[in-house]
Amino acid sequence: MHAGTPDVQALDAAAYLGLAKAGLEAQLASAGAELKDAQVGTYKNEKTGDEFAYMDVRFEMQGALMHEELACLKAGDYFMTISTTAQDKAELEKVLKNFALIE
Repeated sequence: MHAGTPDVQALDAAAYLGLAKAGLEAQLASAGAELKDAQVGTYKNEKTGDEFAYMDVRFEMQGALMHEELACLKAGDYFMTISTTAQDKAELEKVLKNFALIE
């Protein structure tokens, strides 16, 4: 591991998303978008009891305000992030409500 590189084993999904959030503004700018807001939190699926970390992102691209949800899970030393983007926040909430772990 290089100096300054986080220890992946010590990170949870929320901390991983926090690191991703730090570079989000530059990443969106390189795609011609402007970051408006980004918040990291946790969500619990009421049907299954599964809890996962997510990042709620709002950005503007070509004059349109977009909403993006990044749901994140950790398995061992690996992270899986599922990204869903839409213009309507309510549609993204429907996706989150149906997100569950399948073993």
